[in-house]
Amino acid sequence: MKFCFLTTLLLQFSLNYGQATYNFKLNQSYPVPSKKTICLNSNNCLFFKRDKTFSYLLLYHSNSGFKRNALRIIDSVDVTPYTSRVYCFCSDIDKKEFVVLWETAYESLSCILAYYLKGNQLFKIGDLKISLNCKTCEYFGYPIKSICIKKVDDNIEFSFLEDLNFWKSGSEEEMFKVGKFKYQFNIKQKNLKIITNK
Repeated sequence: MKFCFLTTLLLQFSLNYGQATYNFKLNQSYPVPSKKTICLNSNNCLFFKRDKTFSYLLLYHSNSGFKRNALRIIDSVDVTPYTSRVYCFCSDIDKKEFVVLWETAYESLSCILAYYLKGNQLFKIGDLKISLNCKTCEYFGYPIKSICIKKVDDNIEFSFLEDLNFWKSGSEEEMFKVGKFKYQFNIKQKNLKIITNK
């Protein structure tokens, strides 16, 4: 009788307080094309297209595979002569769950936009305003392979394996050592926040 009671108590505790934690691993990366399609799985594809004035590069999402008539505009960036790439991180446990990073390089700074895909829904997480802490670098980007992404319950967390600069506004920046800075995106509230530990 005591054993059954303890088992029930432990099960209830794990259901109420246990955290569902798993990682996202870098699956593929692609140069951003103007007309080609990037498919994350059989249903979800990303399309890129310049606007009519060639000022912006638009990101579209289709949750009906290659069908372009099911497109929805997700985001846009300024057209740049420098590189632009998409990095697809797949969940360890669910092959229909992804985090997508879209990195676009400008003359001295790179822009990293993050998105979350679950099932057929793609949500914008936000702009990761970070760069590598390097005084002698000509280009201010952050190595994508040094970004760790995990899901803890209803949160997507971004932590970093190298020191970084966080760009507060304009050219104002703050340096953080490894383990002292992370982004946390709440899936239910669609809210991105910064957590620091100085």
